Amino acid sequence: MADKKTSDNARIGEGKPGPGRPKGCANKATAAVREAIARVLDTNAENFGRWLASVAEGEKESATDRDGKPIVGDSGEPQLTWLRKPDPGLAVKLAMDMAEYHIPKLARTETTVEGEVTLATRLVIKRPANG
Repeated sequence: MADKKTSDNARIGEGKPGPGRPKGCANKATAAVREAIARVLDTNAENFGRWLASVAEGEKESATDRDGKPIVGDSGEPQLTWLRKPDPGLAVKLAMDMAEYHIPKLARTETTVEGEVTLATRLVIKRPANG
């Protein structure tokens, strides 16, 4: 079948691009998800720190017998079992994954430097005060 050509109709890929969102503008779904995650982080900022701390430090509960009574050790202290074992690496990964949606990703750049260069990186994780 022959292509239909008129003075106002060019073939696909030629001439002006069709309508669409401007280059660099996030699509509506991505923008909505980022906004929703930002709202969750803003409204739960205090909780988010505690949640990450509980992943990093782990969580324990009192061990109980079949009747639901706490199991006590020889010293009289209740025995504890892990609900979640400590995993600081997972806590960092969760924080970074969440931040990806809240903070725009930075473009990777390659830089060439002549001579001697010293590069230092520091990661600080602040734990909430118990209280």
